[in-house]
Amino acid sequence: MESNIKSVLKMTSLACLLAATTSAMAVPQATLRITGTITPGACSPVLTNSGIIDFGETSVDQLPATGTFALAGKSITATVTCTTATKVAMSFVDNRADSVPTHTNEPTAAATAFGLGKAGDIKIGSYGLSVTAIQGDGTAGDLLMSSDKTTWSKMTLDTFANNNTSQQYLTFAATGSTTPKDATVFTFSLKATPALSSALGGITETANLDGNTTINFEYL
Repeated sequence: MESNIKSVLKMTSLACLLAATTSAMAVPQATLRITGTITPGACSPVLTNSGIIDFGETSVDQLPATGTFALAGKSITATVTCTTATKVAMSFVDNRADSVPTHTNEPTAAATAFGLGKAGDIKIGSYGLSVTAIQGDGTAGDLLMSSDKTTWSKMTLDTFANNNTSQQYLTFAATGSTTPKDATVFTFSLKATPALSSALGGITETANLDGNTTINFEYL
């Protein structure tokens, strides 16, 4: 009799345990996830004259026997319009870097010379790019430069910008500040100053200037 009672108790305990386990398994867990992205306001850049700076015709008779012949700089305006106030940086990539000649008297240096293309095997020359004026929402400010988009310092206007051999970012700041400032409309006056190689004096066919630079605009 005692043995039977023990068996009943054991079976009853097991049944209760199974019931409890079944009850717990009947309520599975569910996971709620929150996803999404927050993006800065969209910005659109526009260059005057479709980004073309035309230096017209230059006669080889104007070229020196050695060195370079400097042309007067010409400018276009880059306007960046954003849907909301945004901080924007600008950088340049020379797509004709293999055509930059080396002359001791050219105004640019290795890090600031942009190529003008080739006439056969002759490297036509180089040009420097500079920002001569900058505004944010119609207010003039300071031009800042940085190599890492973290540490910024003031850059003098009309100073040649770096090509992609030495990374450099340019941005707008309030006058006297070294902190990038947001705006909805930025305007950059960009000047190109070419120097033609004296090696062009020997050409027998027309040589065409073929400078080509990508301007990158990035959110900060």
